[in-house]
Amino acid sequence: MRKIIKLCLILILFLTSSCECVKDEDCDCKESKIDPIDCMSLRNKIQICTGSFLEHAIMNNNPYAICTNNCTYESHRLTLKYYERLFIVHDNHTRNSLCADALLRQNRMNVIDSVVSYVKSIWESSNCDNCYNEATGFKHNFSRKTEEFFDFQDKYKECINTEYKNGSNNSVTCNNCQKYYQIVNSFYEQIRESSENKICFDIEDKMDKIRFDWTENHKCHVDKNASYFLFYSLAGLIVGIAITFFGVVYHFGLRKRSENPLDDEEVSQNDETLERLFEGSSEISNEELPVESSTPIEKRDIESVNSKCVDENDTDDDDLPLSGDVTVPKLISFN
Repeated sequence: MRKIIKLCLILILFLTSSCECVKDEDCDCKESKIDPIDCMSLRNKIQICTGSFLEHAIMNNNPYAICTNNCTYESHRLTLKYYERLFIVHDNHTRNSLCADALLRQNRMNVIDSVVSYVKSIWESSNCDNCYNEATGFKHNFSRKTEEFFDFQDKYKECINTEYKNGSNNSVTCNNCQKYYQIVNSFYEQIRESSENKICFDIEDKMDKIRFDWTENHKCHVDKNASYFLFYSLAGLIVGIAITFFGVVYHFGLRKRSENPLDDEEVSQNDETLERLFEGSSEISNEELPVESSTPIEKRDIESVNSKCVDENDTDDDDLPLSGDVTVPKLISFN
């Protein structure tokens, strides 16, 4: 009986030691059933959750899985939750002040604010929210595009691993797995266009590694020698046409000059003629123009004006007495 028990224990130990089981991650940040109601408990929760987030973020940096990792997801969510409660819960010692006054405004360094902001910046810069459904909020629920991408990625990896186990060379691997690579690559491009390049970085990093594996490790990239040959051929043709055109123009220009030379004497005579023309046109007469004489005034017109002025002065003297110096208009004399 004892031997049978020993054999059973040995068999159990052997099976448990050889079995590779996937266990849940050991995440220290866990949500309590009852939310903390005092400042010190909130501070301890924030300390545990921020520490857990940073620890698992470093562990899941390469390959990048911070957004889709369960512990970093929960740590980020609970960090924000407990941080927001600092502005709701009151301090036990002074019921009139909030926990934020007691914990966040004690000195200018403000360590809690800095650490929480750092956790938020990692999450937001990685576009982690785009991995999840918008309607579910903080609920851990991947979006349909995220799940489909992971499914296509798994099929690609499965094909590559199968070819590797079969000992296939790169050429065979490229032919057999090209369909799966094109599917995951085209689906990634759809995600990129629909999200306006704000892709969840877990997906972006995985796609970068798939492309690197496809082109560098398996040498499945498209041969570009043909396209390069066409480009250089076209460029050479354009340059050759340009050189030929300018050469022909230069050659015929020299030939035309040699066939129609101008005599030096004719050139000098033409130059002298042009100089005389310019000198003649530049000389402008400065003589004064004659001024037309005005129409002469007849003598009888002047005498009538003088007599009229005398009559007016006589009438003015009769009506108004003269006082002081009065200027009498002079008669116009005609010589």
